[in-house]
Amino acid sequence: NPKSESQYDYKMYAIVHERCSYHAPSFQKLGYQVMVRSTPVDITKDIQNDWYRGHVDGEVCFRCIGSAEFVKLHAYNLTNHPIVVLFDLDQLVLQPLDDLFDAMMYDPGSLEGAAARGRLELEFPGDPLPERIDAFFTRDYS
Repeated sequence: NPKSESQYDYKMYAIVHERCSYHAPSFQKLGYQVMVRSTPVDITKDIQNDWYRGHVDGEVCFRCIGSAEFVKLHAYNLTNHPIVVLFDLDQLVLQPLDDLFDAMMYDPGSLEGAAARGRLELEFPGDPLPERIDAFFTRDYS
């Protein structure tokens, strides 16, 4: 997308819970590749905490849908891309994420990697970044 001013191209996926599959055509019209999936967690077997197991599907509000939220874990199956960015629909990207991508993809000692790391806004600027960055969590404004 040339208007984004990013050097990176992207492919959009919509990971849709099977209970919401009727939304798939809307995502397809917007250019998403839709992945309709079931919850990848068996609540009765995989959740060990008794309280959470009994309450996870009671945690339904305007932003969460109980155990169906675990459908996001399917993003870890998108291994044919160097980086996967996971957003909920209530999140908004305001600027290119190139510095995040460069910090992850380039060696920290390279010109590109060192420059990207220097431009990152960190919550704890005094803490050193790891040698290899496998994941980032950015501020949630939702």
